[in-house]
Amino acid sequence: MEFLFIWFKEHFLFDRQGFQLSGEFRFDYDMENGTLAVSRNPLYVDGFYRLGNDSRQAVITNITAVIGRNGAGKSTFLNFIKKYLVPAQGLDFKDALVVYRHGEEHVVLYDGKDLEVNVVKEDAAIPDFMIRKNSEPKPYRSDTSFIFFSNILDLSAEENLNDYYNLSTNYLIKGDKRNRVERHFDHGDQSEIDVHRIEEINRQVIFVHDYETKFKE
Repeated sequence: MEFLFIWFKEHFLFDRQGFQLSGEFRFDYDMENGTLAVSRNPLYVDGFYRLGNDSRQAVITNITAVIGRNGAGKSTFLNFIKKYLVPAQGLDFKDALVVYRHGEEHVVLYDGKDLEVNVVKEDAAIPDFMIRKNSEPKPYRSDTSFIFFSNILDLSAEENLNDYYNLSTNYLIKGDKRNRVERHFDHGDQSEIDVHRIEEINRQVIFVHDYETKFKE
């Protein structure tokens, strides 16, 4: 499963703004006309992530970097994906359009209340895109796993749910505190940061010990 394009009518900092996530295609959504133009990226290199002459499908099909200054909306963009698109806690979004690929299907999800979508392809070789309202079932949620990692430390609430693996610093800090209390090693007098520091040292010591043991064997 791969997200290809996300467009926002109005979402916090974003006002009629689209994000290109696909290496192969380029998208341009015109809200007034309700048209989603799809063209090929002339710089796309097919099989870029394949190793050597291996003709098998590459495990990695695309890497997208989200770059911007502080406050530009990088976290806001990722939080939209976490809140509305990940399988375990996906909700129905509003005022947005999401294009994704799942297996052989290319799908456009949109808010059918305020938006209209008509796909216009640059050439006939571009695959057809199925148009679905956001309220319809999303098949990719049953077989797609997401991993979230962030080293941001602001102690905001984070969860770790089915098909959503949270490796963020915020989640690890809260999880270390909770686990230590459950193991009766902590009686509430240590801060979350102090507990995380102790648990992280323990993890590193265990890792080094296990590595040396296996290396000697």
